[in-house]
Amino acid sequence: MLKITEETQLEHTRSSEESQAKAQLDFGQVCAHLSNERTFLAWVWTGVILMGFGVAIAKMRIAVSSLSQSTGSSLQSSGNHEISPITMGISFLALGLCTIWMSAYRYLTVQNQIREQRYHAANFYLLLFLMALTVLGGTLMMHVLLLRQTME
Repeated sequence: MLKITEETQLEHTRSSEESQAKAQLDFGQVCAHLSNERTFLAWVWTGVILMGFGVAIAKMRIAVSSLSQSTGSSLQSSGNHEISPITMGISFLALGLCTIWMSAYRYLTVQNQIREQRYHAANFYLLLFLMALTVLGGTLMMHVLLLRQTME
């Protein structure tokens, strides 16, 4: 009986050592993958917000038109250089969609870099996103200022 217990204990020790060897994970890599996933989800969230903002901008023209009709005033165009809210809304929708696509591309790229244990920062994509957002934000600010002038 003692012999059976020793053999069982020896088998249990071997199997637990084998399972521990299989279950050993590099927690640094796990943390890097989870961090990459969180970054991906944050960029997707940013893209969805940009798309929602684009819809809100496009609807702004409808609201302003309704307001001008209800007050009996007419909106005066400030010239040919005015960009319509529909165009700005579509631009924000496109930027949001591009943000989601680029975040998916970047997620997969970083995932492979983590597996291969090499990482390269993506400064180009960040600068491209910031430039596009700056141009669209500046255009929106100009439109709001022109809208304010026409309302006065």
